[in-house]
Amino acid sequence: MRANSSGEGKKKNSPSKANYVSASEDDGSFSSSSSSSSSSSSIVGDDDDESESESEDGTESEDLKYTLSRLENNDPNLVMLDVRCKSINEEQATFIALHLSDGACQIRKLRLRCGGNPDHLLILHELTNALNHNSSIESLEIRGAVISRVTSTWLQMAFANKARNLTRVEMTRCKFVRSGLSTMMIALQHNDELRELSFRSCDMDERDVDVMSSSLPLMDLRSLSLIDANVGNNDAWSYLFHNVGGSTGLTSLDLSMNDLDVEAIGLLGSALMVQKTISSLTLSSCGLDNGTTLKLAACLREHAGLRSLDVSRNVDMTDKVGVHLVELARVNTSIVVLRTDGCGLRTKTIDAIVGRLRYNDSFLRNFFSETTSRGIFDFVDGVKERTCQC
Repeated sequence: MRANSSGEGKKKNSPSKANYVSASEDDGSFSSSSSSSSSSSSIVGDDDDESESESEDGTESEDLKYTLSRLENNDPNLVMLDVRCKSINEEQATFIALHLSDGACQIRKLRLRCGGNPDHLLILHELTNALNHNSSIESLEIRGAVISRVTSTWLQMAFANKARNLTRVEMTRCKFVRSGLSTMMIALQHNDELRELSFRSCDMDERDVDVMSSSLPLMDLRSLSLIDANVGNNDAWSYLFHNVGGSTGLTSLDLSMNDLDVEAIGLLGSALMVQKTISSLTLSSCGLDNGTTLKLAACLREHAGLRSLDVSRNVDMTDKVGVHLVELARVNTSIVVLRTDGCGLRTKTIDAIVGRLRYNDSFLRNFFSETTSRGIFDFVDGVKERTCQC
């Protein structure tokens, strides 16, 4: 159980879209590593965009040489490869592609940083072609790419290859041009293994959102992240949520950094009345105020499968709706995680939420009333406090 808050009252500075980082993005888990630990990752290409991949004497940098050597030798501890396309040449890209195509390849996660520069297309083409013959990669992240009809065709065979084990695809800050997204989504529909799909701060128009929405019922996703999607109006949200309702296997939905008004929240609530499997809902930095929060709490009262709700970083949410969040946790006893950090809730309200979640997450609620259970919690806490003081 968890109810997080970074302090009492409203934040002075609201989080901008530029500095918002979702829990699964750039959290330090995938930093450059040259050690031979149980599992490690390596960055191919220099971290600094202005730096060169060769040292002053013209020799290849030691880090790059070491990484390529590990790749060549199929180092079982090298499970994640982070490639900066702008920092490697075509020869190095060909070398990487060759070993990614090797049946003995151990890489499970591949991240391609493209920088949105068309000059990197040849390198991207080389690396994506290698995916057609790779069966080890489970997670693919593409950042800063221009996804046109041509580039999406390169990805098409890799995404649709039934012999692959690709379960997760993440597109970050990508620009979709013309039929680029349509072609890509058609391929993803043919991947029976895909379970997680994420779009983060991508340049999509309303047509792109509709294309993505239409594909959802045809896929067997468990997790969908549509972060900073720039969805233009509630008609687009309505169509998206309608198709979310048809995604019967979906358990996690992240809509962070999208502006959701009362009508949009109502549309989401209607979809959740149909979609009973979502257990995790994230609405961080969605511009929720007291009115939208009140509507959200009303919509989620009877969603029995919901275990985790994240409404953090909504700075216009004040303590006036705190009682409704406490009531939501009281009525919907399946909720055991409620994140409210960065909102304007007082310490007293946060403590009430924490206490309610603690009861929801305890086996005691199967045998005792809330009052009795809280008495037991207080007794145990008192014993622990006295023990620590001894």
